[in-house]
Amino acid sequence: MSFRTLLWVAFIGFIVFGLYRTFHTDTSDPNKVIERYLANWQANNTTGMYPLLSLRAKNELKRQDVNNYSDYYSYFVDKRSQLSSYQIVTSDIRGGAGRYWVQLKLLNDLGQAVSQDATIYLVWEQDGWRVDGYEHSGQTDLP
Repeated sequence: MSFRTLLWVAFIGFIVFGLYRTFHTDTSDPNKVIERYLANWQANNTTGMYPLLSLRAKNELKRQDVNNYSDYYSYFVDKRSQLSSYQIVTSDIRGGAGRYWVQLKLLNDLGQAVSQDATIYLVWEQDGWRVDGYEHSGQTDLP
């Protein structure tokens, strides 16, 4: 192999690695997953939230005709208020399950901030941590 060919192979490998790192969602740390989920919610970025959902949650969403990113956007906008800020209060991670107690500031229909305490559940799946459920005001819902 010539030096020029070696340089091209290295360059292409670098590009492939960069693309992988850009588009691969790291789910190995539950703290990063919950932060990413909430930050994407705050940015109204359901495309960033959807890959963080558990298989169980995605299957439940499919029963409601939510089959992909764009369906999830419609579902999420209809079911959730805009998140203006959040604070993770505490967490409990044990084995393959975790829960985070969070304080959310949501914007109501009039644009006023409303505080809400919520619990967000995470589960460990084969490839990492995923958001599995959302509980607020005594009711459990899909993330």
